[in-house]
Amino acid sequence: MFYQDISELKKNLGITRKKASFLATQNSAYVDRNAWLEEFFCEEHGTIWMRLSRQADGTLAAIPAKRSDWQSTTRTINPEIPNPSVSEFSYHMSRRASTQLV
Repeated sequence: MFYQDISELKKNLGITRKKASFLATQNSAYVDRNAWLEEFFCEEHGTIWMRLSRQADGTLAAIPAKRSDWQSTTRTINPEIPNPSVSEFSYHMSRRASTQLV
């Protein structure tokens, strides 16, 4: 995840406005290596995208990803936009969940 302006830095990193202002002036974008988006699969609900973040004590916190989270990532697959190089048949078949082994 990356953040570019003071308000994003302050909100997502939990730092003061002064520190956020300092980070914003140092770089064009601050990369947060302790937060990322990850796709999980649940037999009951299907695919679930979660925003994971490593806390100061080393534990992981997970919350459902919001639409705005994809704007703060690079090279992450956006589930709302299908891959144009995949046929529609393959796309629909890949979304079908099956617990039966073939």
